Amino acid sequence: MPAHIWMTLVDEGAASCGLGARDVLRLEAGLLLHGNDMSVDTNPYEAGVGRFVRPDRRGYVAREALLRARDEGVERSLVGFVMTGRGIARHGYNIMSEGREIGEVTSGSPSPLLDRNIGLGYVPADYSAEETMTLDALKYSEEHEWVRLESDGIAVIGITDFAAESLGDVVFVELPEVGAELVQFEKMGEIESVKAVSDLYSPVSGTIAERNDSVIDSPELVNDSPFDSGWMLRVNLSDSAQLDNLMFRSEYQTMLEAQP
Repeated sequence: MPAHIWMTLVDEGAASCGLGARDVLRLEAGLLLHGNDMSVDTNPYEAGVGRFVRPDRRGYVAREALLRARDEGVERSLVGFVMTGRGIARHGYNIMSEGREIGEVTSGSPSPLLDRNIGLGYVPADYSAEETMTLDALKYSEEHEWVRLESDGIAVIGITDFAAESLGDVVFVELPEVGAELVQFEKMGEIESVKAVSDLYSPVSGTIAERNDSVIDSPELVNDSPFDSGWMLRVNLSDSAQLDNLMFRSEYQTMLEAQP
């Protein structure tokens, strides 16, 4: 855009914004981002934009491919979804149904207009818009801790169901105080079961904003509900890029299956 046009807009009250604002606006409008929601590996019918192409037009370079895609139908479809919790859908997160991975998130963002967190993702075409699906918005560490990034930027930390089951009945949990600093992959506490005492390791770096004293008073919560009421810490992240050092659920499951 020429500088004089931009300055005219600024004089009229326009303000600059970043890519985050663009993502919010496009997702609220249901607009797709090339490279995320559509690419050279998707066709217009999968992405829900088939109404914008004319495969019957002779001489069109993509005519044969489009006719084939239209006539054969699609195996997957891009759908919009609304989060039921506080978590934010991130590109690459797994979409689950009845414990089975069925798709993948392509885009996600908070929606100020809807006051909900929303997103887009590909799922099998036979799943209806009313189908209840769950989003695995967790990341996992090799030490069997999980972390969930919430819409307010806080990271919630706990241990996985595999860890809780392997430990057996948990009888004691020791966690640091609010305000303490955590360092990714370094010790953050201890957990004791009827079998053994184990160290807890933080999957991220940051400052503790809240400690779940309920698991200290009632350690059995870790066994009963490791992903819900058995959470341990809420942390102000010092570097959200550290989440890239962690695994998605499918990767974590592969790691578990590879263990002797």
